[in-house]
Amino acid sequence: DGSYVITNVSLGAAKPDKEEKYGLTDAQIGKLIANSVPEDVSLAIQRALSEGRTDEEIRKALEENFGREQGYSYLDRYAQVMRGDEPESL
Repeated sequence: DGSYVITNVSLGAAKPDKEEKYGLTDAQIGKLIANSVPEDVSLAIQRALSEGRTDEEIRKALEENFGREQGYSYLDRYAQVMRGDEPESL
């Protein structure tokens, strides 16, 4: 049906392999964590992007896992950090 599911993200299942960072640097991961995006969520978003998933597919998967407000917040903060913008205060 064309839907995409982000798996293994803070749901008690095995988390993404921390050794596989999908192109994220330790500094980027640290900044994402500092901006309230958990490492496993950051890695899942980056993995999805590296697989060619669209922002909308990722947003929907995050919403299904975390609810609309939290899921959208994770992706928005991820995008802001990766662009070099400072997310709004927490």
